[in-house]
Amino acid sequence: MQALSLGRARTYLKHLSRTYHEQKEQEEERSAHLHDARLQLHHVKEVEEDLERNLQNLDARLGATLTEEKRIMQHQQEEQLLNDQIKTKLKIVEDHLDQYLRATHAKKAVHLHVCYHRQKEKKKRVEQEVKMRVGSPYERVKIMQENLSVIKQYVHHMKKTHPDHERVGQVEKRIHSLQRRLKQFDKKKK
Repeated sequence: MQALSLGRARTYLKHLSRTYHEQKEQEEERSAHLHDARLQLHHVKEVEEDLERNLQNLDARLGATLTEEKRIMQHQQEEQLLNDQIKTKLKIVEDHLDQYLRATHAKKAVHLHVCYHRQKEKKKRVEQEVKMRVGSPYERVKIMQENLSVIKQYVHHMKKTHPDHERVGQVEKRIHSLQRRLKQFDKKKK
C-alpha cells in the first residue's frame, strides 16, 4: 500500500510539477503578454498624445487659415467694391468724353459750315461790288433788289431781338429810300 501510495504520490508530484511548470510558463506568457500589452498601451498613449498635439496644431492652423480666408474674402469684397466704383466712374468719364467729343465735332462742323457760308457770302459780295461798279444798270438794279430782300430779313429779325428801336427805325428808312429809288428806275426802264 505504501508502494502504491508512493507511486501515486510520485505520479501526483509529477502531475503537480508538470502543472506547476505549465502554470509557471502560463504565468510567464501572461506576464510577457501583459508586458507587451503595457508597451502597446504606452505606445497607444504616445500615439494618442501625438494625435492630440497634431489635432491642436491642425485646429490652430485651421483657425489661422479661416482667419486668413476671411481677411482675403474681405479684401476681395473691398477690391470688388473699388472695381465697381472705378467702372462706374470710368463709365461716367467715358460718357462725358463722348459728349465732349460730339460737342467738339459738332462745333467744328458748325464752324466749317459758317466759314464756308462766310466765304460764299464774301465772294458774292465782291462779285456784287464789281457788278455795281462795272456792270450794266440792269445788273445793278438786280443786285440792289437782292440786297433789299436781305436787309428786309435782317430788319424783321432785328424787330424781334434788338432792344434799340431807333436803330431799327433808321434801317427801315434806308429800306424805304432804296425801294423808292428802285421804283423810279423801273419807271425809267419802261
